[in-house]
Amino acid sequence: MTKANFRSDNNTGVCPEILDALIEEAHRKDDSYGRDSQSSQLKKAFSELFEREVEVIPVASGTAANALALRMITPSYGMVLCSDIAHIDAHEAGAPQFFNAGSKLVPLTSSYGKLTHATVESYLAGRDWNSVNCSPPTGISLTQATEVGTTYATSEISNLCDLARTYKLSVHMDGARFANAVTASNKSPANLTWRQGIDVLCFGATKNGAMCAEAIILFRAEPSPKHKLLSKQSGHLLSKMRFLSVQLLAMIRDDLWLKNANAANAMATRLESRLRDCSRVRIEYPVQANEVFFSAPTRAVEKLKRAGHGFHVWSGDDERSVVRAVTSYDTSDADIDAFVSSLSGSSGSVREN
Repeated sequence: MTKANFRSDNNTGVCPEILDALIEEAHRKDDSYGRDSQSSQLKKAFSELFEREVEVIPVASGTAANALALRMITPSYGMVLCSDIAHIDAHEAGAPQFFNAGSKLVPLTSSYGKLTHATVESYLAGRDWNSVNCSPPTGISLTQATEVGTTYATSEISNLCDLARTYKLSVHMDGARFANAVTASNKSPANLTWRQGIDVLCFGATKNGAMCAEAIILFRAEPSPKHKLLSKQSGHLLSKMRFLSVQLLAMIRDDLWLKNANAANAMATRLESRLRDCSRVRIEYPVQANEVFFSAPTRAVEKLKRAGHGFHVWSGDDERSVVRAVTSYDTSDADIDAFVSSLSGSSGSVREN
């Protein structure tokens, strides 16, 4: 019987197009520390993708991308507002503060994983930020798609960015699943970022089929030696940088990043549909990208685990548990069928509305 693994889209292998690009690059010799021919193509390729001149800094992990991006837009005495479930606050072991000693992250109550204009405005308007005794707000961080699989509409991004401008704040976007948000919204990368006011985007590729490659995209087009120095100082100016760069180029070539994300999103939609037919199972959040959150009797969830399926228990108690299931570019119909079949066989017969 098929054993499904929905624990994370980090658990997938490397998609064939990325692997082919790496193998081809493995037979070449080139310059080091980003002076190679592959890395030199990044600025032009991503500028075309985002319809404006950008700066591109490849890094090996999403944690590094977020921490360095925040360091680039936030002084050491500043603080960044984020969602109360933001990855930068809850799952990165203090990396933003490590790379920017003295800075603070301030988690605010989110709605379906998203910061709202009202919540952020209430926080900013309720204090006197002129005192030298407090850390002033200097940035806002949004996650697109969010940790619970929801997505910001362009109007929501625009409203938050307008608010940021009022208070002279920069805006960072954690785009570990940016590709999934782009395909879900049917908006262009430009319309989901700089056209709404985003200053810096962490463009995720690893969760979307790369081996290990992320990119910091700076929409402030002026080049800055500081950015490269921070990359070097943090250990992310790799000697064989071309093996990161070639993955990023292969990812956006022929819209592979959108093809992979669309496949993952479609599988999440299918999984949601099948789960709605299971008794005593309730969908917890709107399924807008490639994450499905559902609750089921804890006993049924334990049986599902013993059957060998992979997933993450988000929260729960002795009665019910909330499960996160993440689909990927290589999730199959058979994976979903096996998972749902096991759950249906152990969740009982009483349907919940």
